[in-house]
Amino acid sequence: MRYACCILALAAIGCGATPMEFRYRPVFVDPALGTAPEEALAEWQAASGGLFPPREISFYVSDLPGTLAGRTSPYSQDGNHFTIDIDTETPAADIRRVLLHELGHVAGLRFGPDLESSHYTGTAPSVMRAVTVDCADEIGAPELEAMRQKFHR
Repeated sequence: MRYACCILALAAIGCGATPMEFRYRPVFVDPALGTAPEEALAEWQAASGGLFPPREISFYVSDLPGTLAGRTSPYSQDGNHFTIDIDTETPAADIRRVLLHELGHVAGLRFGPDLESSHYTGTAPSVMRAVTVDCADEIGAPELEAMRQKFHR
């Protein structure tokens, strides 16, 4: 099993910051992931107009059970610290899409027609579809509207 960790501390910048500003501190990035975690975080930050919440995120490359390409787990009681696991078998072409999907969970987005808290229940393209290989390639209207509602902006 291959493990690698990248801890990104996302924190709002102090007084006078625009909503588009954020910062992170990469501690270690697995060569298999390259710059994909930073790029996916920047993509969420830009698409959401700065709504992506400050979080500490650890990215791992590991063997996942079953058909999971990625998995998000909280690792703190305060809800601001998460781990994202990317399966070692995930093709390089799918890593960005999987990261966008898992980062949606970090931002608090859910999916599924049976979940009362779900923002995604339809057939519109979404990075939050239940099967990441069926996800949209870009962050789109369903998830951005859910973020606006979640953060009341």
